[in-house]
Amino acid sequence: LLILPLTANAPTPAWKVAAAYSRRKLWWQTFFALLNVALFIIYAFWLFDSLVPHISFWRQHYLLLTNLIIWGAPLVILCLLPLGIMRLLSVPWNELGFGRGYRSWLISGIYCLILLCILFLMGPPTLSGFFVHLIQLFLQAGFPEEVFFRGILLTRLIRLFGTKWGIVLSTLIFGIMHMALNLSKGGSILLALCEAILSQATAGIILAIIFVRTRNLLAGVVFHTLLDAI
Repeated sequence: LLILPLTANAPTPAWKVAAAYSRRKLWWQTFFALLNVALFIIYAFWLFDSLVPHISFWRQHYLLLTNLIIWGAPLVILCLLPLGIMRLLSVPWNELGFGRGYRSWLISGIYCLILLCILFLMGPPTLSGFFVHLIQLFLQAGFPEEVFFRGILLTRLIRLFGTKWGIVLSTLIFGIMHMALNLSKGGSILLALCEAILSQATAGIILAIIFVRTRNLLAGVVFHTLLDAI
């Protein structure tokens, strides 16, 4: 309701303009993106099965390694590695969400005000702890997940199957990617799958619409980070 009227006259996005690369390269881009999804799912199941239950032991004996895994792995698997591959396969930066957006700063500011009001109504956090938490969420989820799932995967799927199917397929994959997190909370595979579809995939649809309408990653990264903080 907020974003659609504010972005009604958005210009044609970069991923709708004729591609500077071949259809064959587009399929290769999509193939490598899906490989990154599989790699991250394997990492997530290992993380929540092997490291998270014993985090105090890991931090006590392998502090540097633990921090590199928790902070660095999402950035490498979802951001640096796939971005490098996309650039090698001739995808321009603006098609990956790094170009000039359409009212993305305005949308980001409005989301900040709304979500921060909600957060403080739930109970004002200490400022230092709140900002440290925001930075952590930005590095672990907000930035790398938006770069990959919206900037890379969604735009590849839109080029192949159109906007509607691109949004549907990318958000389903986004939801399934959270299965390890959901299972780590306890419960059955069915409950974890339901949460992935009803919670994470629903959030993925909102984030996909934000990206498609604002034409870049900024507003989605802000919204994703603040939403996780709540």
